[in-house]
Amino acid sequence: MATEICRQTNVQPLLPIDSNIEVTRRITSNGESVYFLLNHQQQARQVTLPKGSTYTSLLDGATVKDQLTIPAMDAVVLQAQ
Repeated sequence: MATEICRQTNVQPLLPIDSNIEVTRRITSNGESVYFLLNHQQQARQVTLPKGSTYTSLLDGATVKDQLTIPAMDAVVLQAQ
């Protein structure tokens, strides 16, 4: 039922990724999107990001494109570029 309600009201996930990853988005004061990806699982998860998008990891400064691995019970913080 929830899936149908979301479809009818055009509610979409913040990022089209594995449902085992919790995704939260915050908007900074200058309008930039920051995504918090939390892996609550006991195993690492591979995440495929939207094509053509580039992010900066706010935890280590790395540029992230296409895919990333979130270790078990860990989190990633990405800022959209």
